[in-house]
Amino acid sequence: MSLTLPSYAQLFSHEDYCLVWSDEFNTPGLPSTANWRYEEGYVRNNEHQYYTNGRLENARIEDGRLIIEARRDNWQGNEYTSASLVSWGKVVHQYGRFEVRAKIDPRTGAWPAFWTLGERGEWPSNGEIDIMEFYNNRIHANAAWGTNTRWQGNWDSQNRLLSSFGPGWADEYHVWRMEWTSEFINLYVDDILMNNIDVNRTNNGNISDIVNPFRQPHYIILNLAIGGNNGGDPSNTRFPILYEIDYVRVYQKGNCNLDCNWEEGGDAYLDDCLNCVGGSTGLSECTLTCEGNIVNNPGFETGTLSSWTGWGTRSVSATAQSGNHGVQIGEGAIEMVVDVQPYTNYTMKAFGRKTGGGWFRLGSKDHGSGETYSQFTNTAWSQVSHTFKTGNATKATIYFYNGSGGTAFGDDIELQPAGCFITGTDEKTAMENIVIYPNPSSSSFNMNVPESGTIKIYNMKGVKVFEDIIDSGRSYGDALEPGLYSIQYVSRSFSKTLSWIKL
Repeated sequence: MSLTLPSYAQLFSHEDYCLVWSDEFNTPGLPSTANWRYEEGYVRNNEHQYYTNGRLENARIEDGRLIIEARRDNWQGNEYTSASLVSWGKVVHQYGRFEVRAKIDPRTGAWPAFWTLGERGEWPSNGEIDIMEFYNNRIHANAAWGTNTRWQGNWDSQNRLLSSFGPGWADEYHVWRMEWTSEFINLYVDDILMNNIDVNRTNNGNISDIVNPFRQPHYIILNLAIGGNNGGDPSNTRFPILYEIDYVRVYQKGNCNLDCNWEEGGDAYLDDCLNCVGGSTGLSECTLTCEGNIVNNPGFETGTLSSWTGWGTRSVSATAQSGNHGVQIGEGAIEMVVDVQPYTNYTMKAFGRKTGGGWFRLGSKDHGSGETYSQFTNTAWSQVSHTFKTGNATKATIYFYNGSGGTAFGDDIELQPAGCFITGTDEKTAMENIVIYPNPSSSSFNMNVPESGTIKIYNMKGVKVFEDIIDSGRSYGDALEPGLYSIQYVSRSFSKTLSWIKL
């Protein structure tokens, strides 16, 4: 098997790949429920540990790292406990570069892993990729797929003795990564190629309807097993055992719309650019390109609906927020297809108002991720906004929709990458205007913010209970129990934490 594949290196050029998802593990408490769910109980491989669900002693974030801790604590009658986090049903990706920076504990009985499974099918016909496993004093890099016999896999496995990496190696953090295309899977540790798998030969046997499990989306698993078929006898091992994870990241091919100042052998690296637009992250400056409003005929001053399509009752109106014209919609919508950057946050703003009761919406669809919208009921002219993130797409459809009777009026519709809207904003004034209302409240709250960003809500124990892209037109907290909460708003340019009381 060849371990030198220079032609493959070009497929993962820094110019072609950008970060599409990551968990940096920066918020103390339990892992994010937006990214992870728990396996629970005795799951596989005759392992000794009981996997717990939402137990801080076994899985927690502290000091900017995820700690998975295996304990010999006889919890609820289980001699050993640990945790296994899976992104199934929450985060899945097909192809790209998957990375973890982690430190493992090589004591006898420890079996830490960073691996993926296919979204569809039963094992092994769904496909298993072991980007990192440690057991029996060896670092392993494997893949498995289906045969003609149920629950029996074809394996492509490579490993190296831990001692071959040099003294003290396990005392430091290391980077394990997978480079995955429809043609090959390369598995590395610290840029050492551990295994090269030809995907053209990984077809399943005849008992599965999945032809090739490595040509479907996969989800991620982070777990620390104890003992079992491979981990070794833990009976004489001192506990606890820690598996410490700095970050997990996934990169995919696409145009990031940024300049990361990347230079081979220099001070800046692809990993420093953690978002496709905006911000200064790590060692390098990520420069957002702002080219103005993407929407053609945004204020309808042509006197027509040129560039807009749609359905239902719609026409140019003399009722306008500015200028001589706006749009008037009975029951119907106007739509426009626009050019966008993949994996990028966008904000759509418009002036709108409603007569005759009911609501109108600003929305987005057909951009590589699910359709989303923001809904409004204001009867006076007000500026409203909607924020969305594109997937792997270069086109999006935006719309202004009235669907509940009455008439909706719109004007001055604008669309830009989210960070572009703060140009010219006075920072001090903007910070003062970041407020929560009503506060206290017996139901929910709104948050006035100067630009698109992220809202995170923490309870009194410091556990994050909610996270999403923030939208000034939405309300938050309606599903939370009464109590005191910490509300954190973070955007490209601003960061502010406020308290909210739910009565």
